Amino acid sequence: MCYSVTESASFRPVIVTAVSVLALVGMTACDSSSSGGGNACVEAGPYSVGDVGPSAGYIFFVDDDNDYEFTYLEAAPKDLQGPTDDLHEWAFSPFWVLQTDNGVGTGESNTARILLRMEEEDQTSHAIERTVTAAIGGCDDWFVPSEGELDLMHQNLFQEDLGDFTESFDYWSSTETAIDRASGQQFGGSMDGYQNDWLKTFRFRVRPARSF
Repeated sequence: MCYSVTESASFRPVIVTAVSVLALVGMTACDSSSSGGGNACVEAGPYSVGDVGPSAGYIFFVDDDNDYEFTYLEAAPKDLQGPTDDLHEWAFSPFWVLQTDNGVGTGESNTARILLRMEEEDQTSHAIERTVTAAIGGCDDWFVPSEGELDLMHQNLFQEDLGDFTESFDYWSSTETAIDRASGQQFGGSMDGYQNDWLKTFRFRVRPARSF
């Protein structure tokens, strides 16, 4: 699946439409399973949680109940790389997105909306932009996971010693909590699993996700 605004049980309607997000962000709606799409992944299956996925990452969620427009969520095999290290600001200055959510199935739409707002504010080289422009494992439809999706990564991968996460670091989610804060979660260390909101200018790690 490439970028689209998908509905879930926790999705809140917004004024910005999927068409406007795609047009302004400069992405093309496509089906990664069809020829000519932007995604080079070969999406075989079926998969179970913990399996190696199409990008050589790990499957961390399976929609057994058909609640979503996708069946699987896959974590990238490594943390998102930056130009000098693997730490990333969520944003460089306070600004509101006002349209993010925290539930499973919302990370992709969160990411598209954040990127749209950041382009309006002329912000570049931040965690969101680096994620959506990344080509990892032959896949190019990555997004920053929502708070709920990041917690599933922690439970289903990190706690099972899968995914090569960096110990004792916080990871960003795409869930905004205030004009100057967003949600993150610590992986390992004395506060393992702790979720909190942090200043968007803090430099944390990012583990991209994708749905298919």
